[in-house]
Amino acid sequence: MMRAKRAVMNAWRTAAIAVVALSALSAASAQFPNLVRDPSFETTRSSNTYGSRPTTWFAGDTFGDGAWEVILGSIDLVNVPGFGGPPVSGNDQFVELNGNEPGAISQRVVVTEGGRYNFSFFYGGYAATADGRDAASDYVLSLEARIVDSSGGVVRSAVVIWSIDLGGFNGSWIPEPYTTRVDLGPGTYYVEFATLHFGGTDSAGNYIPDYYGPRIDSVNLSLVPEPASMVALGAGLTGLLGLRRRRAQG
Repeated sequence: MMRAKRAVMNAWRTAAIAVVALSALSAASAQFPNLVRDPSFETTRSSNTYGSRPTTWFAGDTFGDGAWEVILGSIDLVNVPGFGGPPVSGNDQFVELNGNEPGAISQRVVVTEGGRYNFSFFYGGYAATADGRDAASDYVLSLEARIVDSSGGVVRSAVVIWSIDLGGFNGSWIPEPYTTRVDLGPGTYYVEFATLHFGGTDSAGNYIPDYYGPRIDSVNLSLVPEPASMVALGAGLTGLLGLRRRRAQG
């Protein structure tokens, strides 16, 4: 009888420890949200009516309930159900940075906790001639991603490139997101994306108009958990498990 009671008590202690562990891990995860609003461009629903809103947005316009502002030229918000964004995302929509002409977008983010942040996004592209023929497979579309501080200083800048050779087919996405780490102090910053494609000639001599360009989706800017915090959490859980073993042996 006593052994049965002890087994029941040990089971309850193990369950309690598991709940504590899950709660701690959940709390740690909840502390580091994505600071980017409308990160996958799903809020404003595009009608795919190119050249006018809610598909094509022009300098000075905002979309995504005000999350994003077009700061140069125009961009297209594209809706392709079932294949809108990178295959792993399940999103219906993405931004092509070349609308009627080359464009750029920006979002204001407020950092309240200084530290090291993860900055990532998926990117792809579509390049064709005016009559709809694919560009040469080595033709490159490029974009610049920036994090800018409130004074206009560039904290981090990166140029990424896409081609049919890299993506596999016209309209493809690079399988892995661009990812980097950046140290940010408390303050106001701007996450910006600008096309670097202004039209050009491919290796076969075909002209690729400036209304074709690179695409982005699934933007993320989130605080990276400090190793010391994770070690402390692990030590706490180890202590709880050790206490459980000692009680079980008593």
